[in-house]
Amino acid sequence: MKKVLALVMSLMFVSMLFVGCSQTPSATPTNPDIDDTVTETALVDIDNAGEINLTLWIGYPEFDEWLSQVSKAYTEKHPNVKIEYTTFNLRDVETKLSTAIPAGSGPDIVSIDPTFFLRFVQGGYARKAPENVSQFVQSEAFDKVVQDFCIMDDAVYSVPSLISTGGIYYNKDMWAEAGLTEADAPKSFDDIRELSKKLAKFDDKGNLTRSGISLRLTGGGSGLGEKFWLWLMQEGHSIVKEVEDGKFVPDYNNEAGLNTMKMYVDIVWGDKTCNADIGSDAAGFEAGQTAMFMREHWVIPDIAKNAPDLNYGVLPLWNAGLMQTNNWYVLSDEKDTEKAAAAWDFILFMLEPENQALQAKLSGWFPARNGVTVDGVDPAVLAAFSLEGKDVYTYPTLACNDEIYTKFAERLSTEGFMTPEFYGNDEAIMDFLKKCEDETISILKENNAYGG
Repeated sequence: MKKVLALVMSLMFVSMLFVGCSQTPSATPTNPDIDDTVTETALVDIDNAGEINLTLWIGYPEFDEWLSQVSKAYTEKHPNVKIEYTTFNLRDVETKLSTAIPAGSGPDIVSIDPTFFLRFVQGGYARKAPENVSQFVQSEAFDKVVQDFCIMDDAVYSVPSLISTGGIYYNKDMWAEAGLTEADAPKSFDDIRELSKKLAKFDDKGNLTRSGISLRLTGGGSGLGEKFWLWLMQEGHSIVKEVEDGKFVPDYNNEAGLNTMKMYVDIVWGDKTCNADIGSDAAGFEAGQTAMFMREHWVIPDIAKNAPDLNYGVLPLWNAGLMQTNNWYVLSDEKDTEKAAAAWDFILFMLEPENQALQAKLSGWFPARNGVTVDGVDPAVLAAFSLEGKDVYTYPTLACNDEIYTKFAERLSTEGFMTPEFYGNDEAIMDFLKKCEDETISILKENNAYGG
């Protein structure tokens, strides 16, 4: 866990900009002598090159419309460049990259979680950024906590594409019906449980027809583990914690992990106000099948598109937040200098302020770049995502991190959340967490990253 003041200020600044403020960024530049202006400087003269075909992958379908528009705008300026982009579900793109990159059939450009992609950078599959890109990344356009995810061994390998934090979406009409107001915003797991009981609906046979809260119980790979982590960090702990440089230990086989597991188990098997059968996540929320769920900013335009009349708000997580970033990488053959130059140039084009504003508006994912202005988003909704005054967590720079979260998520979805006998049985839950911990330790040891 990191206390990241610069990031907090950055997210506050972006939130203000979303409502039309045009203040100057307050972030301290890593190197104030570096120009942060995005230019079309490239290693070669792209316009005088032959036909260049670029392929791009990203694990967020919400980017589809934005990529359509920025690709069209770029190719109008550079008619000899063709861009074929593909949007996948997040776990699908991770799976595809894991097989395609070693086989030499990966894309030229990819946006991906840098902690997941670290092993590919270490394996030599990602290209180092040219000087103009490196200077841009290390300029005041980005806060240092974001820059750090772009650099390995003092070299820049990527450009930030987004940052993300989470909040609790809630249906205002359902809250009003239950006699609740914003003053009832949760500040503990007990609050979450009580709110879920007040908001859930059952039919005459006792079957759940509307969940009080949608908890991620199945699917999603490592994302399910991440959602558990978001709740766990409210108790001041993490899935793994760094105890010395590059060395980690599990951090959930403790009272905080027990309390987090009990929240899930009590809601699912005790109160039965959430289950794996009823509509969940954004789709379930938009369809009125759940009253609350925890998610990132991307849901905002998703609701605007799929449920424009939905009366909703967002409540903050009470103690801590996760700052997640995705980065653009270039995987083109380094011998193909024209393609590599065009790839980096297109990335810089996507990072121009007006294109970053369009990204936020169309996809819902906040740009990592400072100084981006986007109008038309409810400031009260955005305020809930602020990390001001909270403990700020980031993904550890750990090559086996995705494996740890995926294996942990598998155990949660197949046993942890699916065992009714865990209800009221703290000892059984602790035994389960011990099994998970043993597996996490084993993975850390296999990767020479265990610090215990």
